[in-house]
Amino acid sequence: MKLQVQSMPGVSLAATVQKASCENGLGRAAEVAVQWKVDKVGVSTVRVLVAGKGEQPKIWHEGGAEDAKTTGPWIDGGARLELVDAGTLEPLGTITAEATACGQ
Repeated sequence: MKLQVQSMPGVSLAATVQKASCENGLGRAAEVAVQWKVDKVGVSTVRVLVAGKGEQPKIWHEGGAEDAKTTGPWIDGGARLELVDAGTLEPLGTITAEATACGQ
């Protein structure tokens, strides 16, 4: 499982795969650890949305401007996590999962 991380200026965002299953030679059902720190005036609460491939985002977690959280084993290729300012819904960052060959 490969993770592509993008963040806005003033946002530090990291994501790592903790565990993943293997099915048909591809990684799936990954647990992903997410850490963020937002240094933007007015941002005190961050909302993390999650969406599987082709799904509408739904709220997964709401935390402080600096926080960390690990998903359950439900991140598959095409899934994405979106961080937004909980007050304004301004985008702060995105993590997109890509299924890769097992062990990569």
